[in-house]
Amino acid sequence: MNDLPPVMNVPETAELLRVSQSTVWRLIRGGRLRATRIGRRVLITRQAVETLLENGTSGVIPWYWELEKARGGARA
Repeated sequence: MNDLPPVMNVPETAELLRVSQSTVWRLIRGGRLRATRIGRRVLITRQAVETLLENGTSGVIPWYWELEKARGGARA
């Protein structure tokens, strides 16, 4: 996996994992794949992808989950 770029966007991650972009978003929203928002871009690190593949989760709550909770839109 060392040939992966250090960061990828959602479409690149979906292509790498051979899943749909919707699945990548679902993994991020579910806290199984760590993502970082920089401006309007959502980036996923190589380490987060490797951790997901090794453990089935990157073990973090995604940034937008806190945003949704603040807006009152997150489900318990």
